[in-house]
Amino acid sequence: MSQIERSDRSSAASLAVRELAKTNPEEVIQRLGELRKILGVLGEYLESELIMSWSEHDPLEAIAWIQEATLPGSYKQGNLLFWALVNYIQVDPDKAFEIAFEQPIDSSFGQRGKVGDLISFLLLNSGNLDKAISLLDHLPDAAIYDGFTAVGDELLEEGRWADALNLADELDSDLKKRYLWAITLYAPRHGVHNLIDQLKEMPDDETRKYIASELVRKQERQGDVLTEQQLKVVRSLLPASDES
Repeated sequence: MSQIERSDRSSAASLAVRELAKTNPEEVIQRLGELRKILGVLGEYLESELIMSWSEHDPLEAIAWIQEATLPGSYKQGNLLFWALVNYIQVDPDKAFEIAFEQPIDSSFGQRGKVGDLISFLLLNSGNLDKAISLLDHLPDAAIYDGFTAVGDELLEEGRWADALNLADELDSDLKKRYLWAITLYAPRHGVHNLIDQLKEMPDDETRKYIASELVRKQERQGDVLTEQQLKVVRSLLPASDES
């Protein structure tokens, strides 16, 4: 390592850790202290590299090591556990989420709502949408927004606009607005005309007003969200006093 340029040592160490962790994670663990002492190596990232590689091949062993080697409830434990579970989800999503839900609410993992972030990774594999929806009722408060928006975005991807909008009704007032804001943000890449069609038939005046207002604001800021005709339609859905 001393023969490598100092500016390249950190990336070289990370690569070495990732490769060796595939076959001999125990040796990596033994050498972590040595690697951290090398000038130019960003030691705080080495354990993350270890876990991300190790958990691709043996997630349960990686998780067991995390729980033994890190302070319970700490930021470090939560961060490493998250990356191990990201890989474990691809193997056994039920068990992965069982472990995630077992984490204490007052732990760093719980307080940062990491189980909500995991839903995004669950949805990377097709066929998991119904499973993700079934998890929403069990999310701790800190994870609700990220979990719901991940599911909402996937519903839009599948063309289930009404279902995506109906999810908002399961949220309290503040979270509902944040969720609808996210849906409005995602709409252009999924076909904003679909959202406009839903607004026309929406019985909830407040939801319609909020989304229509957000679409108008986005158009005013960006200029390329709506066509001229779409903008007229969206403005027609607003009360006269709210039209821009």
